[in-house]
Amino acid sequence: MKQDDYFLNQIDILGRILGKVIADLLQLNSPDNILQIDFINEAFKNGLDFNLDEIKVIPDEDFLNLLLKNPKINLDNLEKLAETLRLISLKSETELTKKALLLYLYVNQHSTTYSADRILKLNSLNTKNE
Repeated sequence: MKQDDYFLNQIDILGRILGKVIADLLQLNSPDNILQIDFINEAFKNGLDFNLDEIKVIPDEDFLNLLLKNPKINLDNLEKLAETLRLISLKSETELTKKALLLYLYVNQHSTTYSADRILKLNSLNTKNE
């Protein structure tokens, strides 16, 4: 169906955007740090309709529900978003750890595949969140 193809294409585009954001996060210690954050904000705004500042103020209990209402979101994209938030929290000292943890927990509970990497990240986030 054409509508199904459209949604699959939108999901794929969001996945690529989040992948690019993750790749760019590895460069956050560069002198272009402000430009990196601006790029990330723009990517979030285009893909998810909100930016980092808005993510920070969304109550934790509403954050996941808000994301799940977006038809562009699937488990793979949630995991990429969790990794993005985790890296931002590590690199720029922003407090997005709990939101990343919530996303990783949801993905871990609903995914049909086991990921040792995901478990390590969950443990790391749990330790940091305590």
